[in-house]
Amino acid sequence: MLDVPNILLGITAAVNVGLTWFVYERSRDNPVNKLFALFVLFVALWALAILWFRITIDVAAALLLIKLSYVFALLLAFCFYRFAILFPPSSPPAATTGARLDILVGLLALALLVPGVLARGIVFHPWGKETTLEPLAWTLFAAMFLLFFLAGR
Repeated sequence: MLDVPNILLGITAAVNVGLTWFVYERSRDNPVNKLFALFVLFVALWALAILWFRITIDVAAALLLIKLSYVFALLLAFCFYRFAILFPPSSPPAATTGARLDILVGLLALALLVPGVLARGIVFHPWGKETTLEPLAWTLFAAMFLLFFLAGR
């Protein structure tokens, strides 16, 4: 379906993939560039997941895509937080703190993909798809998402 939201999601994804490449190629060894490139890449992946969710008519695929969109959103918030800690350059946080947080976010991202944990179902309506969300998992996702963006400001 070619409508304005889908076109805008496609443009967003394409521009952000290009920006990812541009930022990463400017200084591959700089951790700030790597984190910003990852942030932008997850924005692109989020837009693609939403675009494919909107297009697909398969319930299983739509369920997986909506879950992936939440995972990409969580990871982009986390990359923003990590980027904000390193930019402008100052003393980096302790390696063990970063590793523990990486593991926690990785486990939460994997948990969001488990069947029935976040998105429980897809309901088709004449106006599009509706996702049935599990309130506890959505609240945990929203809290972590907001925490990363607020802590990174």
